[in-house]
Amino acid sequence: EKVRNMAELKQKKGGTQVQASKKRKSDGHKKGNSNKFSPKKKKSEYGAGINLSKRTAALEEHERVAREAKKLSASILQKTAKSDERKDQVLELFNLLKGKVRSLAMKHDLCRTIQCCFRFGSDSEKNSILKELDEEIVNLCKGKYSCFMIVAFLRHGNTENRISVIRKLKGKMRRLGTHSCGAHVADLALQQTPQDSKTLKTLRTSLWNEFYGERFSIAVANAKGEVSASNALKSFNNFEPKVQLAVLDDLKRVVMKMADKGLLRYSYVQRLTYEFLVKVEKLRDSSDENAQKFYESTVSALVPLVTEASLAMISTSEGTKSICRVLAISQAKDKKKLLKKWKGHIKNMCVHEYGYLTIITALNVVDDTVTLKKSLLSELAKEITEEEIFASVTDPSGI
Repeated sequence: EKVRNMAELKQKKGGTQVQASKKRKSDGHKKGNSNKFSPKKKKSEYGAGINLSKRTAALEEHERVAREAKKLSASILQKTAKSDERKDQVLELFNLLKGKVRSLAMKHDLCRTIQCCFRFGSDSEKNSILKELDEEIVNLCKGKYSCFMIVAFLRHGNTENRISVIRKLKGKMRRLGTHSCGAHVADLALQQTPQDSKTLKTLRTSLWNEFYGERFSIAVANAKGEVSASNALKSFNNFEPKVQLAVLDDLKRVVMKMADKGLLRYSYVQRLTYEFLVKVEKLRDSSDENAQKFYESTVSALVPLVTEASLAMISTSEGTKSICRVLAISQAKDKKKLLKKWKGHIKNMCVHEYGYLTIITALNVVDDTVTLKKSLLSELAKEITEEEIFASVTDPSGI
């Protein structure tokens, strides 16, 4: 019996060992298959350590430049800084940024240091900064922070700097004008000043004509007689009706896109909206069915957007004129919404440089006397006393 038990134990142990060896073989076979089909290492991975060291060195250099540039720009911008010390600091900052302006321009903190260097730098330093950024000006106009750097170039640069920047914007104004960040640059680039040279004036008028589209430029080129860039907009009335409608269709797309993006607070958008409304209003009495449909669709789409931005548009003369046009062509319910939007601002509008015109237009155009009493006249009666009214009669600045 003992011998029999020993034989059974040996058989059991042998079976378990055979099963264990089979499992090891199967596991090894699986591992072999997984290693067999595993992806091979690329040659670039063997030199990752060398590239990593180069990257760390480049990051350390970038951090050093950023740290020193921020310190210098902070000391330059101090109001108490002396002129001699400021010149030395600007020269030091320029030497630090030289050759790295293009790579640092899109950084939100370092683009301000470039802006500071350009503002207080000499003409040679300004020219060298613009040369490094010559090919990237249009892309920088669309950046969230770099667009203010281009604004600084236009504001603090000399005439040569402004001409070089505006020439880079030629042909791209339609995209920049409808861009949320590029609108900052477009607003300043289109503002004409009495100190502008002839080249600047011609460049700015050519930029302005880009908003009217290709069909407008083709129509101006095909018009009888010589049409210069300065009086190109005046020649719009001499076009054929079909050409006028096609040009207005192109202009409508631009204006609606600007209004949808909330760009009606900019002066160039307000001027463009006013010119568009003046030309569209002439289609109201047209006998052409297509012109009538275009007028109705434009009024129904544009009036609500102008109503929302009416308080911001009062700041300029073109914006105020466009609001007066909207009051004249809109329906009764739209006029009511516009008057409700002015609630709480009637007194300030009455004494504003341009805002008083909207109050006069509302009193002349709105037929609903109940709405006028509730939204406009009641607020005037509360805010302005009898003494102020008598004072304003004798002296207009007495209010």
